[in-house]
Amino acid sequence: MDVYIEGLTDNKNPTAAEVRFAFNKNWGGPGESGCVTFMFERKGFFVIETRGDEKGEQITLNAIEAGAEDVVEHPGFVEVLTEPEAYHDVMEALMNKDITPLESEIAMVPNVKTFLTEEEAEEVLSLVEALEDNDDVQSVYHNLEIL
Repeated sequence: MDVYIEGLTDNKNPTAAEVRFAFNKNWGGPGESGCVTFMFERKGFFVIETRGDEKGEQITLNAIEAGAEDVVEHPGFVEVLTEPEAYHDVMEALMNKDITPLESEIAMVPNVKTFLTEEEAEEVLSLVEALEDNDDVQSVYHNLEIL
Protein backbone atom coordinates (compact mmCIF):
# COMPACT_ATOMS: atom_id res chain seq x y z
CA MET A 1 0.00 0.00 0.00
CA ASP A 2 1.22 3.48 -0.83
CA VAL A 3 0.70 6.65 1.18
CA TYR A 4 1.17 10.23 -0.06
CA ILE A 5 1.48 12.85 2.67
CA GLU A 6 1.29 16.63 2.27
CA GLY A 7 2.66 18.63 5.16
CA LEU A 8 3.28 22.22 6.09
CA THR A 9 5.83 23.00 8.76
CA ASP A 10 8.43 25.56 9.71
CA ASN A 11 10.72 22.83 11.06
CA LYS A 12 10.79 19.59 9.10
CA ASN A 13 13.01 17.59 11.48
CA PRO A 14 10.44 16.96 14.26
CA THR A 15 7.68 16.48 11.70
CA ALA A 16 9.73 13.91 9.77
CA ALA A 17 10.53 12.10 13.02
CA GLU A 18 6.84 11.99 13.98
CA VAL A 19 5.87 10.67 10.54
CA ARG A 20 8.59 7.98 10.73
CA PHE A 21 7.37 7.05 14.21
CA ALA A 22 3.76 6.72 12.96
CA PHE A 23 4.90 4.42 10.14
CA ASN A 24 7.10 2.29 12.38
CA LYS A 25 4.43 1.94 15.07
CA ASN A 26 1.48 1.24 12.80
CA TRP A 27 2.52 -0.34 9.56
CA GLY A 28 6.08 -0.22 8.36
CA GLY A 29 8.84 2.12 7.35
CA PRO A 30 8.42 5.24 5.24
CA GLY A 31 10.18 5.54 1.90
CA GLU A 32 12.32 8.41 0.73
CA SER A 33 10.70 11.79 0.18
CA GLY A 34 8.80 11.77 -3.13
CA CYS A 35 9.19 8.02 -3.77
CA VAL A 36 5.47 7.44 -4.47
CA THR A 37 4.70 10.75 -6.17
CA PHE A 38 4.57 9.11 -9.60
CA MET A 39 1.78 6.82 -8.35
CA PHE A 40 -0.61 9.72 -7.69
CA GLU A 41 -2.06 12.50 -9.85
CA ARG A 42 -3.55 15.81 -8.74
CA LYS A 43 -7.22 15.80 -9.79
CA GLY A 44 -10.48 17.52 -9.04
CA PHE A 45 -12.49 14.94 -7.10
CA PHE A 46 -16.23 14.89 -6.37
CA VAL A 47 -18.43 12.32 -4.61
CA ILE A 48 -22.11 12.66 -5.46
CA GLU A 49 -24.90 10.63 -3.86
CA THR A 50 -27.29 8.89 -6.26
CA ARG A 51 -30.78 7.53 -5.79
CA GLY A 52 -31.63 5.04 -8.46
CA ASP A 53 -30.08 4.29 -11.85
CA GLU A 54 -31.72 7.23 -13.59
CA LYS A 55 -30.21 9.82 -11.25
CA GLY A 56 -26.74 8.23 -11.54
CA GLU A 57 -27.00 8.30 -15.31
CA GLN A 58 -28.12 11.95 -15.27
CA ILE A 59 -25.29 12.96 -12.95
CA THR A 60 -22.82 11.17 -15.22
CA LEU A 61 -24.12 13.00 -18.29
CA ASN A 62 -24.11 16.37 -16.50
CA ALA A 63 -20.57 15.84 -15.24
CA ILE A 64 -19.26 14.88 -18.67
CA GLU A 65 -20.98 17.88 -20.26
CA ALA A 66 -19.36 20.10 -17.62
CA GLY A 67 -15.89 18.84 -18.51
CA ALA A 68 -15.32 15.85 -16.23
CA GLU A 69 -12.44 13.63 -17.28
CA ASP A 70 -13.83 10.44 -15.76
CA VAL A 71 -16.97 9.31 -13.95
CA VAL A 72 -17.13 6.07 -11.97
CA GLU A 73 -20.52 4.84 -10.82
CA HIS A 74 -20.79 2.89 -7.56
CA PRO A 75 -23.88 1.66 -5.72
CA GLY A 76 -25.31 4.77 -4.08
CA PHE A 77 -22.76 7.30 -5.32
CA VAL A 78 -20.74 8.56 -8.28
CA GLU A 79 -17.08 9.64 -8.27
CA VAL A 80 -16.20 12.40 -10.71
CA LEU A 81 -12.61 13.26 -11.66
CA THR A 82 -11.47 16.40 -13.46
CA GLU A 83 -8.26 18.13 -14.36
CA PRO A 84 -7.44 20.58 -11.54
CA GLU A 85 -7.95 23.51 -13.93
CA ALA A 86 -11.54 22.36 -14.66
CA TYR A 87 -12.48 21.81 -11.00
CA HIS A 88 -14.32 25.11 -10.47
CA ASP A 89 -16.11 24.95 -13.85
CA VAL A 90 -17.38 21.43 -13.13
CA MET A 91 -18.42 22.41 -9.59
CA GLU A 92 -20.33 25.43 -10.90
CA ALA A 93 -22.03 23.38 -13.64
CA LEU A 94 -23.10 20.71 -11.14
CA MET A 95 -24.43 23.31 -8.70
CA ASN A 96 -26.37 24.98 -11.55
CA LYS A 97 -28.09 21.61 -12.10
CA ASP A 98 -28.92 21.39 -8.36
CA ILE A 99 -26.34 18.64 -7.84
CA THR A 100 -24.53 19.12 -4.55
CA PRO A 101 -21.49 16.89 -3.97
CA LEU A 102 -21.12 15.13 -0.63
CA GLU A 103 -17.39 15.69 -0.97
CA SER A 104 -15.30 17.82 -3.31
CA GLU A 105 -11.64 18.75 -3.35
CA ILE A 106 -8.52 18.91 -5.42
CA ALA A 107 -6.80 15.73 -4.29
CA MET A 108 -3.99 13.33 -5.07
CA VAL A 109 -5.72 10.38 -6.73
CA PRO A 110 -3.88 7.05 -7.01
CA ASN A 111 -3.16 5.56 -10.44
CA VAL A 112 -3.25 2.01 -9.08
CA LYS A 113 -5.24 0.58 -6.16
CA THR A 114 -3.97 -1.91 -3.58
CA PHE A 115 -6.65 -4.37 -2.45
CA LEU A 116 -6.59 -5.46 1.19
CA THR A 117 -8.88 -7.48 3.41
CA GLU A 118 -10.74 -5.72 6.21
CA GLU A 119 -8.23 -7.00 8.78
CA GLU A 120 -5.25 -5.73 6.78
CA ALA A 121 -7.04 -2.45 6.10
CA GLU A 122 -7.62 -1.84 9.82
CA GLU A 123 -3.86 -1.73 10.40
CA VAL A 124 -3.32 0.65 7.51
CA LEU A 125 -6.20 2.89 8.55
CA SER A 126 -4.64 3.20 12.02
CA LEU A 127 -1.53 4.55 10.27
CA VAL A 128 -3.63 7.03 8.28
CA GLU A 129 -5.35 8.16 11.48
CA ALA A 130 -2.02 8.60 13.28
CA LEU A 131 -0.68 10.68 10.39
CA GLU A 132 -3.82 12.83 10.23
CA ASP A 133 -3.51 13.54 13.97
CA ASN A 134 -0.18 15.29 13.33
CA ASP A 135 -0.72 19.08 13.28
CA ASP A 136 1.89 19.55 10.52
CA VAL A 137 0.29 17.00 8.18
CA GLN A 138 -2.19 18.73 5.88
CA SER A 139 -3.47 15.74 3.85
CA VAL A 140 -2.98 11.99 3.69
CA TYR A 141 -3.80 10.09 0.49
CA HIS A 142 -3.52 6.35 -0.06
CA ASN A 143 -4.31 3.74 -2.68
CA LEU A 144 -6.11 1.34 -0.33
CA GLU A 145 -9.21 -0.45 -1.60
CA ILE A 146 -10.99 -2.73 0.89
CA LEU A 147 -12.18 -6.08 -0.44
